[in-house]
Amino acid sequence: EAPRNAIEETLVRIWSEVLGVDKIGINDSFFELGGDSIKAIRIISKLNKSRYILDVKDLFNNPNIRDVSNYVSIDLQNNLINQEDIVGQADLTPIQSWFFNQNFKEMNQWNQSVMLFKKDGFEEIIINKVFNKILKQHDALRMIFKKSNDKIVQFNRESKEGLFELKIFNYLSEVHFKDKIKEECEVLQKSLNIWDGELIKLGLFKTNEGDYLAIIIHHLVVDGISWRILFEDFQLGYKQSLNKEEIVIQEKTNSYLEWQKAIEYYAYSKDLLSEVDYWSKIENVEDKELPIDREINIEKRIVKHNKSIKLSIDEEYTENLLKKVNKAYNTSIDDILLIALALSIEKWTGNNNVIINMENHGRENIGATNLNVNRTVGWFTSEYPVDLRIDTNKDIGYNLKSIKETLRKIPNKGIGYNILKYYRDDIFVSNVKPQISFNYLGDFNNDSNNDIFQISELSTGNAVSKDSHMLYKIDINAVINNGVLVFAFGYNSYEFNDDNVNEFVQKYKECLYNLINHCINKKQTEMTPSDVSNYNVSIEQLEMYEKNTINLKEEDEFENLQY
Repeated sequence: EAPRNAIEETLVRIWSEVLGVDKIGINDSFFELGGDSIKAIRIISKLNKSRYILDVKDLFNNPNIRDVSNYVSIDLQNNLINQEDIVGQADLTPIQSWFFNQNFKEMNQWNQSVMLFKKDGFEEIIINKVFNKILKQHDALRMIFKKSNDKIVQFNRESKEGLFELKIFNYLSEVHFKDKIKEECEVLQKSLNIWDGELIKLGLFKTNEGDYLAIIIHHLVVDGISWRILFEDFQLGYKQSLNKEEIVIQEKTNSYLEWQKAIEYYAYSKDLLSEVDYWSKIENVEDKELPIDREINIEKRIVKHNKSIKLSIDEEYTENLLKKVNKAYNTSIDDILLIALALSIEKWTGNNNVIINMENHGRENIGATNLNVNRTVGWFTSEYPVDLRIDTNKDIGYNLKSIKETLRKIPNKGIGYNILKYYRDDIFVSNVKPQISFNYLGDFNNDSNNDIFQISELSTGNAVSKDSHMLYKIDINAVINNGVLVFAFGYNSYEFNDDNVNEFVQKYKECLYNLINHCINKKQTEMTPSDVSNYNVSIEQLEMYEKNTINLKEEDEFENLQY
């Protein structure tokens, strides 16, 4: 069905841009079109540009344009957001505190980096001009870190020339330029210095195939969503500069320093204090050891000895996962990936539960601040432990629903865990140390490629120092690349034999394929308690009532289900 008004027309246009789908009707489901939490934030950001506001929660609860349009309102707040340089000092955010608590051997080399490619070449003058604009617009990129009164703080500097370095390399006559590019990138990766404020290095490599641009940024001031913002601004600014136009990029949202102050305030709120019991219970959960092949000492548990097994899910299954699977149980992509993880760990180890470290984008609403950070560059990531459990006496459908419910019960997408851990150690102390970490990064290429540049697979060298210690026994990262879901299973080559980890990887693939097949073959959507009620209803009770065809939308029918 076609849009009925201006708001719905705007939503159709933005959904089409973000989801990469040409024809969208107002009754189409966000999740069945491949939507996830990262794409939701991009949609909200583009709505802001059109002077509308929408909460991510409302999009998730009303995942079609017809329904969610009722929650879109005119943005009256953005004019109040300071568009000038943000200058000043602030304490570390929880994720930054986590970083410094790790005591990495080489703190200056803990970066994120990408390689861009432009066949007809980049212009050095334009790169400089656009990045100067980007650093003025995105305050966190001007950060410098200092030690003050036995603690580390961050200071946001005013914008000026020289806050990043661009180095030019001419390899036009080089045949084997790829090796040389990697060598120079290694040097650039090691040249950042958080104490001197050298947080951004660019390397422009001119070759006979076209130009490659390495962008290296310290992780303290950037994350996955930040990169998408930077790609959008670089592409727009470059195009405007080519056309001899003034560089004008989207207005600022609330600053990273404002976010830190809001977290500080939220740390003493009733909302956060109500989460203490939830997170404390995980402290008492037994997490059995993974089946390692040999014990290793701390000297060997470093990035230098890291190996990785790549798993690619073919295009058909990736397409089904993105657009057909979620309807069966009203799930998200993240749910399915984590359910497959729990099932495969049980098959690999025999353990029916595992605590994993979960990463999320961290840009949640906190308290009553109403801050808008959807288009703010910085490190917002939240990390938190999740206890995933499998009941081996139940079928795949039951376990899928059970883990989905476990994930829905995590308060506010887990953002409170690190706030409590690093801001409120007077009331909460955590010693949970998950052996496995999982991070789904979304559809990176589709969000970044454009008519100015493309993402290149050319190596940018080691973003993290080889001497840094490894944080987990198994570190899983997943991303969609050119329509294919790709996993990287990282592990220590001294601790695990390749065959052992490969067995786990293959079991994960088998479980994921089984889940996808199970879901796409279901004829009707099967709800779980979190879909229909705020009451403490079990899956078994809900199944019983569904069989008796009770109208689950009537609240009075649920009153006798409370514990």
